[in-house]
Amino acid sequence: MIVAIVETCSASAPAKVIITGEHWVVHGSAALAAAVGLRSRVKCMEARGPGITIKSLRLGSFTFTLGQDSCRGPHCGFYYAASRIVEVCGEAKPATCIVDSDIPIGAGLGSSASVAVSFSAAYLALCRGGKDLSLSDVSNAASGFEKFVHGNPSGIDTAVVLHGGFIVYRRGEGIIMRINESLADTDAVVLIVDTGIARSTKEAVAAFTQNLSRLGSFSKILVNLAEQITWEVVGSLKARDTKRLGSLLYLSHGLLSALGVSHEKLEEIVQAARAEGALGAKLTGAGMGGTALVLAAREHSHRLEKIYESKGFKVYKATLGVPGLQINCDVSGRAAMVEGT
Repeated sequence: MIVAIVETCSASAPAKVIITGEHWVVHGSAALAAAVGLRSRVKCMEARGPGITIKSLRLGSFTFTLGQDSCRGPHCGFYYAASRIVEVCGEAKPATCIVDSDIPIGAGLGSSASVAVSFSAAYLALCRGGKDLSLSDVSNAASGFEKFVHGNPSGIDTAVVLHGGFIVYRRGEGIIMRINESLADTDAVVLIVDTGIARSTKEAVAAFTQNLSRLGSFSKILVNLAEQITWEVVGSLKARDTKRLGSLLYLSHGLLSALGVSHEKLEEIVQAARAEGALGAKLTGAGMGGTALVLAAREHSHRLEKIYESKGFKVYKATLGVPGLQINCDVSGRAAMVEGT
């Protein structure tokens, strides 16, 4: 009998920026994040086995077999994600997965979360034959990947790259609001400015937490203030009030900088934004390097972009609120023995 056999499944997921609430979200505050129009892509194909082979220009090529008690090496994020998928599917299907990404690593744009979601979705779809896919299963597998990479992630990166758009997120509750807004028809342009300084999210989270804990009971006041800032930003976004939004971005950056997660290059970016009259600017993501988010008036954005490039920074014009996870499986007709035929 000729039956449809799924031989290849592909998935892609966007990058993300945290507009406000990074670091604070680990301590209970709400955070606002948006999916950005840079993407990772993973294509998983049936293999004769054994094991799962990952091929990546950034990470190289490696093969692993599931069932070990522990894992060591750069591939372990894939290992832990695949292990969770096998718990759902019931079998470890041999596969070759090709990984590609436009997203800079260590820049605060959720590169690992994007790859985690793309890989988890592509391999899960392959194991499930392209059927009965659950976003919660993809999220669970991707969180295994992210825990290996970051240690104690808030979960916001995985949530926004999975669902896309704008989301308000709280740790322990997940997505508490989706926002269907855009800055495309306003007088503002969003620039993502990359310092080129790679940093460790684990180290940044640890430094922020340590600095916050030194403030004792006052830390609760700051966490509450960060919460208020997030909701003020949401209100400004809905009202398309770009001037107020920009002022809140500067305020958010000031708090993060005071708690030790900025960097001299990030400060240079923010200071240049102020000097050129940009509406707002702040670090985005873990800080200590990575990227900054700059909100500029449309008529001034080109000049600001050239200034940053002259200083050696890489600049991306950002489209915020793009779609999240996308999956496609190729089906071919192939001779197969089917029980009962």
